[in-house]
Amino acid sequence: MKIYLLILLSSFVPLSANPGDFVKDVIIRDFDVKIPSIKKEIISNNLDLFQMKSDYFPIAEIEIHLYGGESSVGKHSMELPAVLANVLRFGGSKKYPEEKFLHKLEFYGAQMAVEAEYRKIKLQVSFLTKDTDQILELIEDLILNPNLSEISIDNAKKKIAEQIKRRFPQNT
Repeated sequence: MKIYLLILLSSFVPLSANPGDFVKDVIIRDFDVKIPSIKKEIISNNLDLFQMKSDYFPIAEIEIHLYGGESSVGKHSMELPAVLANVLRFGGSKKYPEEKFLHKLEFYGAQMAVEAEYRKIKLQVSFLTKDTDQILELIEDLILNPNLSEISIDNAKKKIAEQIKRRFPQNT
């Protein structure tokens, strides 16, 4: 009972204050918005480079779009781009197959995500700018020499099958 009385008495104290008293000493500074300038460089007909350098953050982000998503499979299975995305993500390259590729990325503190979308397969890599040359070599090796072994394709198919099973659970 004492607790309820204490709560009831403490609830009336804020009502005695004037409106706005709790923010009267807050200083509001001018908000200055600067739109960053992004530099676009055309490397070739199918390759554009967008970059924005920052002295504040030593992190680089690369996003690569491989056009050939679900919209381009034609009479083939709709899961084909997802299988390819999983092979790129977990299959690695011929030089660094499967876990070796991911371990190499982790050695540099990089993170990689690969996802299949309707029109494209998107590869995103985040890394420290001091490791740019090494990471670009790894990405180049992944794209030009992907590990398309039976094991990596079977593992990708199993992952897709598991995702489908989770989407459509059996009614038991």
